[in-house]
Amino acid sequence: MQNKTCMGCSRKVEKNEIFFSPYLTEEYPNYWGDMPMAVYTFLENFDWNGKVIHPFCTHEGSGLSGTEGRIRNACKGATVTSGLATQGGLVDHARSNVERWV
Repeated sequence: MQNKTCMGCSRKVEKNEIFFSPYLTEEYPNYWGDMPMAVYTFLENFDWNGKVIHPFCTHEGSGLSGTEGRIRNACKGATVTSGLATQGGLVDHARSNVERWV
């Protein structure tokens, strides 16, 4: 991954950072308080040594529901930062929250 500006903000994404963003591109929806099994399959089969993971999810009331800890357990060798949860029904109005979090 090249250094790129993330989501139009001024912060640069470092080579060893991975951002979780929609479904198969690595963001995850929080279904009933957990991530989909497909996300676990990906997390468990990737070399996370030296990576920084910034988890974020969409939900309809569950928030992060402890998924940061589950990501930390599945991604040995990675640093997992505090995540961001955005209510799916309000995602169109979440830009400022995402920019502050990034």
